[in-house]
Amino acid sequence: MDGESVYFRCDASRAIGSGHVMRCLTLADALSEQGWGCYFIVSEETVKIVPALSAFGHHIHNVSYSPKKADLLIVDHYGLDARYETQARAWAEHILVLDDLADRQHDCDLLLDQTYGRQAEDYKALVPDHCEVLTGCAYALLRPQFHEYRQQSLERRKDLSAVKRVLVSMGSTNIHDVTSKVLEGLALYNGGPLEIDVVLGSDAFAFENVEELVCRLNVETPHMAHLHKAVENMAEMMSQADIAFGCGGTTSWERCALGLPSLLITVADNQNFITSMLKKAGACIHLGRHDQVSAEDIACSIGRLHDAPAECAALSRSSSALCDGLGARRTVENIVSLL
Repeated sequence: MDGESVYFRCDASRAIGSGHVMRCLTLADALSEQGWGCYFIVSEETVKIVPALSAFGHHIHNVSYSPKKADLLIVDHYGLDARYETQARAWAEHILVLDDLADRQHDCDLLLDQTYGRQAEDYKALVPDHCEVLTGCAYALLRPQFHEYRQQSLERRKDLSAVKRVLVSMGSTNIHDVTSKVLEGLALYNGGPLEIDVVLGSDAFAFENVEELVCRLNVETPHMAHLHKAVENMAEMMSQADIAFGCGGTTSWERCALGLPSLLITVADNQNFITSMLKKAGACIHLGRHDQVSAEDIACSIGRLHDAPAECAALSRSSSALCDGLGARRTVENIVSLL
């Protein structure tokens, strides 16, 4: 497929996070390895929120840019629908839409919804008759590192006797500063010393507040906390953690691929379906909405799992069965077939 060109229309912001852009970057890297030229049409804020976008070496244009011609347009944006896609057909030969809401019309040739439990039937009335719909975690767009770390991560969890290392990753932009609430809950937990890795993006909300809480944890509690900013080795960090506090966004599939037992807090309504399906599959413990979960609830949830290796193992098995980390490869195969 040498010489093929693909444009990505996606955005990141402090309000919506970076998930759309990161999964597009994953797909761009996979296509680039096949000889494709990859171009991103994004807002100025996107470049600030996701520094990796510039570092990955793909071409970047602002939202006013209008391409002359493209073999493929990939749209991953809650604010865009069939109106934008139909106009883009003037220059895009084929269109792929990435979605996980199933709430609006699309004009595309291929649609991918990587959500566990989503059915192609959910999009039947929302896409043209000729559109092929791919659904489920088999198509989750994860970086290759998650498949590379998968086996050792799953092997490690078989021998877990007690929770000792906790990962706190509540989204790169830390919407509603739920990270601080989780850290306050961990400070209340006195069942044994924990090693805590806290991950934030480079432009996260309340960064200084989180930084202060990390210092307090290290001074006032038996726990040891580490603050990591804009990490590039998330797969490695997840593989080393015993449990994780997270949200019901795109990182859900990263945790599943590594069998990481997860305690989820919902921070946005668009996470409700994902969270409910993960809970139904026994792949997470859902603590509730961010405004309904207290620091005491968080402390109790750690106490529940700390000396419960059987429950941790069950969460790991259930989550790892949902996603193997090879979704990007399968998606590229479908794109090549489309063209």
